[in-house]
Amino acid sequence: MEAKWTQVQRLLKDLFPRDEEKKSSLPGLGYPSLRDDPLKSSALWLKGKCQDDNADGLWRVHDDLYDLTGFIDKHPGGSYWLSVTKVRKVWSDNPPGTPWKSMAIADLLLMSSLASAVLAAFFSNFLLGLVSGVLLALTTVSAHNFFHQRDNFRMYYFDLSFMSSREWRVSHSMSHHLYTNTLLDLEISMLEPFLQLLPRTSKPWWVRYGSWLVSPLVYSFMFHTQLLTRIVLIVAGYPNTLKKENFLPLLVPALMLCSTCGVVTALLMWIWVTLVASFTFGFIGLNAAHHHPELFHDGDAPRPDRDWGLGQVDAVRDRPEISRSLFLVLVTFGDHCLHHLFPTVDHSHLHILYPVFYETCKQFNIDYQPTSVFDLIRGQFQQLANNTPNPNAPGTKTVLETANNTSNKGLQVIKTGVLGTADNTSNNDPQVIKTEVLGTANNTSNNDPQVINTGVLGTANNTTNNDPQVIKTGVLETANNTSNKDPQVIKTGVLETANNTSNKDPQVTKTGVLETANNTSNKDPQVTKTGVLGTANNTSNTDPSETEAAVPTIPNDIINSYPQELK
Repeated sequence: MEAKWTQVQRLLKDLFPRDEEKKSSLPGLGYPSLRDDPLKSSALWLKGKCQDDNADGLWRVHDDLYDLTGFIDKHPGGSYWLSVTKVRKVWSDNPPGTPWKSMAIADLLLMSSLASAVLAAFFSNFLLGLVSGVLLALTTVSAHNFFHQRDNFRMYYFDLSFMSSREWRVSHSMSHHLYTNTLLDLEISMLEPFLQLLPRTSKPWWVRYGSWLVSPLVYSFMFHTQLLTRIVLIVAGYPNTLKKENFLPLLVPALMLCSTCGVVTALLMWIWVTLVASFTFGFIGLNAAHHHPELFHDGDAPRPDRDWGLGQVDAVRDRPEISRSLFLVLVTFGDHCLHHLFPTVDHSHLHILYPVFYETCKQFNIDYQPTSVFDLIRGQFQQLANNTPNPNAPGTKTVLETANNTSNKGLQVIKTGVLGTADNTSNNDPQVIKTEVLGTANNTSNNDPQVINTGVLGTANNTTNNDPQVIKTGVLETANNTSNKDPQVIKTGVLETANNTSNKDPQVTKTGVLETANNTSNKDPQVTKTGVLGTANNTSNTDPSETEAAVPTIPNDIINSYPQELK
């Protein structure tokens, strides 16, 4: 008996994170109280948050504490937001304009789901029951759009699923949206220990890959787990747990009984419809936008700039094939990055914000690239098996890449931007190869190489060349040009200036970090290279062929999805 208990303890130890892993990779974010409690609920999340914030009975607004008791009934988003949160003030006013399209889609889905459920019970047809279950799941997802807004009756469509719109205003709107993919994200912790999406090194192989087999079961009983949790909380005496809307799921079997079918038939069909709806909702939700090895999860190296908006962009990816249709956006969590940045804006308005969003990404030098539905599904399973935290912060994935220029005849690249890689092949006259931090550039078997330049701590080699002019090594090193027939470049340390004037064949003018390189009035200038965030200009040249800058552009499929007046 003692041996079996030891095995159980070892099993639990493998299922839950080790003590040394109970810390966030985000500076200043501690391990949340009550996170590992077997009972995952919004009530416990709020209780732990109040303990950690030391703000019991008060509301935290921009790191100050307030007593807003007298303001609860006047809150424009409804009294619920303030009556239960006491952690953070949440404003949920709707933007101007009535979202008639979103409302019509949600209403049509609800009526179709209920009608097909009645027909399924009447004909004892489980295929119709499957259709009803899928429609119920889509109705539930569409209701997510409405519980982000001020109190409205369509938010209660969500409660038909056994889940609670009020509880999800905490677990989703406050926990997931504010702390996406972190230890404070309840939508990650509530799936543990069966589905572990954070990249913990302690995850055993049978948890990493066994989760692929367990996932369908987790999806199928997601609704029922929420119901069971609510029952346990009621028995445990947690206040404000039972609400009138919690009885809305009984509407489905009640309508089935009205179809003159028997009680057993109605009960079996209701169970079937709920299972299908739960599986569909879980599959859509877990594969919608957040889980992929390329997206930030707590444990990965965070971006140095802790701007909240950048953190949202780092943890979300959109799917262009979904963004083209408001119906798909509404029922599959589409336009998700914009939704995270503007959660109270109705989904029917989000597409209007794309031009501003991409322009802002351009200003912050963020290359936001949407991905496909299939890639996100595949990535979610890869993330379940992932036990290696990403050491590279978002935006630095090209570090350690190598630029090679071999057997080339001519280099015509102007390279700017940060952390990019320049490759130049099949050219006649290579002059410069530029790589990033810790990279290595090799230039061999060239006819007239002038400069090899590598990043910090890198090494440049220039061998078997007829007319080598410069060999350049790491920061603050010195470039020597000796015994050359036609030296073109002298390079000094960081922030110094190299000038190349009055040369017959000047190829390169190179300056340090943040300086500017100009190459003008040259007969055969091939490359102008500047440091990080610098500017390269190549004017009045006979044969400059290519200018490349690491600036993100708006994908065509997103542009095509804009209304005609925005193109």
